[in-house]
Amino acid sequence: MVFDYVQAASSLQCATTCHGGVNCTGFIYCSINNRCSILTSDKPSGPVSVPYPTCKAFSNVTTSRQTSPSCLNGGTPDGAVCLCTPAFTGGNCETRMEDCTDVYLYVGNSTGTYTVWPTKAARPFDLECDNVTVKIMFRDRTISGCEAEIVTYLDVPWVDYKYGFTHSNCYMWLGLEKMHALTSVRPNKLFIFVTANITSGQVSYSAFSVGNESSEYRLSVSGFTGDGVFGDLFNLKDPVRTLDGSHFCAKDRCANNPCAVFYGGAWWSRLDACLSNPHYSLGVNFCPPCDDNHECKSIYMLIGPA
Repeated sequence: MVFDYVQAASSLQCATTCHGGVNCTGFIYCSINNRCSILTSDKPSGPVSVPYPTCKAFSNVTTSRQTSPSCLNGGTPDGAVCLCTPAFTGGNCETRMEDCTDVYLYVGNSTGTYTVWPTKAARPFDLECDNVTVKIMFRDRTISGCEAEIVTYLDVPWVDYKYGFTHSNCYMWLGLEKMHALTSVRPNKLFIFVTANITSGQVSYSAFSVGNESSEYRLSVSGFTGDGVFGDLFNLKDPVRTLDGSHFCAKDRCANNPCAVFYGGAWWSRLDACLSNPHYSLGVNFCPPCDDNHECKSIYMLIGPA
């Protein structure tokens, strides 16, 4: 095999380079260093191997000197190149991107908004990727215009929490359906960043997933790691009070549970107690240290591959 190495910003640019070459029969695109390896031998003698796990090999590529390509997943031929529909990539649009990790692997620079289509999602949707992580929720009172002591925008029904919503630039909730779909693609970690009036810090959980709607988006969270400032924000140092295994409760959906009404915002809840809730209308009540004694200013939650 003979390779010609060039720089390419994406797999699509690499494919275009291949299509414009002579006797190109395949290529390898490595997002780790944006290197495009063009296979120029007429008859490859064996399977194409990749130098790094993040590299993607494309073989049997149709070039501009051959017939039009066979485009998959709704892609359309444009000369010798396939124009892929959102959420698909590859020389023949054969690769489906299901989350930000896939975007990072197949597109390269994945900081920005991209369309993904997890297997358990009914349709594709846009994600704001920060490399391989994505925000699932934030509430930030440090932003100008977001300092209100009492809020009402969190007091919304089940369907809003199901599909997601935002409020100005103060708040974002990705949506339970998307959380379920994304955490079904691969094992995920959860990262939480909190700023209080006395300190800031972060915690993480090595395993985080959300069930489907029939389970009332049952929460699975474990593997706590703290930074010496914050405690376990889901288990509250008491196994009896854990939110692991709890169901999501909104004011119009969660039988015999008054917590969403009490807090003025939905969250995962046990049936026998109203525990911490960052959707509290009077502030981010997520202990510790965001409790009655320490005012919480902001909270950001992100997920990424475990």
